[in-house]
Amino acid sequence: MTNKRRTNSHGKKDWGHLQPTRCRLYPLPRLSRNLSLET
Repeated sequence: MTNKRRTNSHGKKDWGHLQPTRCRLYPLPRLSRNLSLET
C-alpha cells in the first residue's frame, strides 16, 4: 500500500507540476486545437 501511494504521489506531483507550467507557457486553446487535429 505504501509503495502504491508513493508511486501515485510521485506521478501526480510530476504531472501536476508540468501541467501548470506548460499551460502558463503555452495557451490552452492552442494545445486543445493541436490535440484535436492530432486525434
